Amino acid sequence: MPETLQPRHPVPFRPLVIHGLTLGAGVARDSIGLAPLRGREDALRTFMQAEFGVALPHVPRCVENAEGLLFQWAGPSQWLVRGPPCAGLSARLSPCTGLAAITSQTDSRIALELSGRGADAVAAKLVAVDLHPRVFTPGHVAVTLAGHIPVTLRQVDATPRYEFLVFRSQARSLHHELSVAMSGGIPQVDPSLHD
Repeated sequence: MPETLQPRHPVPFRPLVIHGLTLGAGVARDSIGLAPLRGREDALRTFMQAEFGVALPHVPRCVENAEGLLFQWAGPSQWLVRGPPCAGLSARLSPCTGLAAITSQTDSRIALELSGRGADAVAAKLVAVDLHPRVFTPGHVAVTLAGHIPVTLRQVDATPRYEFLVFRSQARSLHHELSVAMSGGIPQVDPSLHD
């Protein structure tokens, strides 16, 4: 009889704590990608303001509405709408199908969170983004590379706590690279810290 394949979470559920820094799986959220159809961006923005009470960011930011839904910039005229699982995001966004391309990203991405004193220095080993508190603050977003891995980086709070939104297939590699950086190494350079 054939075995039934069960999906495995790509990273350990138990947080990794090294030198007062914590790395773990981020909050599970449904994610829906939005990209306006040609000439429909203003109408999409009007719909989102009326339906969700939020202005879609024009710049790399993430805003949260009164319901706790996140509206995250994902590139020019592109956003991710993120909310708790089973929040019915697809159904709530279905009225804007004539305004935007709507794509479920829920199963394709995993969030990893890095937090604690010095998290900015650890993250800076992997991303080419100025994470100084005068430049990158809570709510800021960057679509970048963490080493060789494409990520969307978001500063969640001033702890600092960073969320790395990564493709599911690359989450384990990113977890490893971050753990090496947390241990004091430079990922992909210091072989003594690799498995």
